[in-house]
Formats: sequence, C-alpha cells, structure tokens
Amino acid sequence: QGEFTFSLSTSASEDANVTVMNMMGEKVRQMKLPTNKLSEVSLDLPSGLYMISAETPSGRYTTKITITK
Repeated sequence: QGEFTFSLSTSASEDANVTVMNMMGEKVRQMKLPTNKLSEVSLDLPSGLYMISAETPSGRYTTKITITK
C-alpha cells in the first residue's frame, strides 16, 4: 500500500475532485480533497506510473506519480 501527502494551493479554499488514472487512461481511484490543506492519501495499486488530476472551479492540475513496491 502506497501513501503520500496531497496538497493543492489555490486562491480560495475549495474542494478538488482528484482522479488517479493508470497510463492507459483508466480511472483507478477518485476522491474529493480540500485545497490549501495537507491530505494523507493511501493507494493500494500495483507498481507503475500513474497520473493524478485535480479539478477545482479555479482550473485543472495534473502530475505524475510512481508507485514502487
């Protein structure tokens, strides 16, 4: 099980719709997390490269993470 801290800074505190996708574009996890606050996230996914996309009323933010076991 992989754990990481998620933080997204925006001009206003709002909820972000966070989607984790594998490299084939399939959604493997979806959650709602607050912005401007640290959130602990646990993922029980196979090793590999994943995309995390966070969408708020202010815009969309995307990054890659690597899970290794």
